[in-house]
Amino acid sequence: MDTRIVVIDDDADLRKALGWMLRLDGFEVSEFSDATEAISRIEGGLPADLILLDLMMPRMNGWEFCTYRAQSSVLTKVPVIVITARQSIVPPTGVSEILLKPFDPQLLQAAIARALARPSVSEQE
Repeated sequence: MDTRIVVIDDDADLRKALGWMLRLDGFEVSEFSDATEAISRIEGGLPADLILLDLMMPRMNGWEFCTYRAQSSVLTKVPVIVITARQSIVPPTGVSEILLKPFDPQLLQAAIARALARPSVSEQE
């Protein structure tokens, strides 16, 4: 079964480019421009092995998503990699890594591999 990655970013061009690149790497990808929609779909049963999350988004930003995620029995099990253009940020709670935009695709691949290799919260309990 393919690894399922959810991309949450309000920048349509970047979201589509990430989706295209990740599909070429063999991942199954779901793309969302809005964190609230992604939450609804994942908690509603959309499988997700990893989330790539932008921080600066309208409606619900990445920090708000991470606060919600920490209290969600479904989302807390899914590793999150933040992708952002903001320099010098404090990582939101529960984030595996932060990649600064623009980033090298090889850095993203390595971050994904590291995040997927870590035991999930449910495995640590």
